Amino acid sequence: MKVKDPAKTADEIVDTYNSRDPERIAKLCGILIKEVDWDKQSGAYTEILRQPVIFISKNLRRSMRSVVIAHELGHHFLHKKEAAEVGGFKEFEVFNIDPDSEIETYIRAAEHSPLKERLERELSKHMLTSGEVRPTDLVPVIAPDKSRIPTVFPMVWGFHLPDSKVPIINARVETAHEKATFRDSWKNRRCVIPASYYFEWEHLTTASGKKKTGEKFRIHPEGSRIVFFAGLYRVEVIKGVKVPVFTILTTEAAEEVRFIHDRMPMMLAKDDVDRWVGMNWDTKGVNKTFIPLVAERIHCGDRNTLR
Repeated sequence: MKVKDPAKTADEIVDTYNSRDPERIAKLCGILIKEVDWDKQSGAYTEILRQPVIFISKNLRRSMRSVVIAHELGHHFLHKKEAAEVGGFKEFEVFNIDPDSEIETYIRAAEHSPLKERLERELSKHMLTSGEVRPTDLVPVIAPDKSRIPTVFPMVWGFHLPDSKVPIINARVETAHEKATFRDSWKNRRCVIPASYYFEWEHLTTASGKKKTGEKFRIHPEGSRIVFFAGLYRVEVIKGVKVPVFTILTTEAAEEVRFIHDRMPMMLAKDDVDRWVGMNWDTKGVNKTFIPLVAERIHCGDRNTLR
């Protein structure tokens, strides 16, 4: 993403945080600064389980430390701006595939897809058939074939924007039809991602107003071992290879899980999968599907049902 007036953007940040010290601004934003053993005089910005982190070299000259932190802060604010424009690219970022559940049928179908071998070879990554799924992973997805029949294909999780290396893994169902990034896919290319459950971390606010991550929960439909996430897909060129990619729609959290996070992936009943993929859906009520959920706390290997 390009910033039309970087100087104006920097001034706005200084005014917002009432400071010109990059390290202080990072602290106010809840960004951790970690020193690492790098020979290069540089830094890097990333997010680890939604915790923003700036890595800087221990060998940085003192005069360069503030310059590097300021540069990486720029990446943080660019990512926040981009997320706001496309509806939040990390409202939900980990789900799980359990091959012993009902999902096995979809795994087997994807394994027989002619696309699987080509993508694994050209992308140098295997399609995941079990365990935790994260952005950029290759997984089974239900989408229409050339005859508009729902079929299982391997796809990579995450849309990409030209000026960003961060994949867009979520789209808000309330606004996806309006956003340039998703508008065409909303009209023409919908998909469904089968999974066993998804993970979410509690979003907490301390007495001082600082945001922090709490305990981890496993969330799934009540009485079911499979969940169907509503998504959008498109074909991108990655490293010179045509690759089908998908993003998962998010909606307001159901009452059962709102204490964990105010957003959640949009889930479909099994009977609605073909209807969503086939574009036979009244989009005005698309985020009104009600599926009772169960949230299980995951702590030191112990899982206790809360709802």
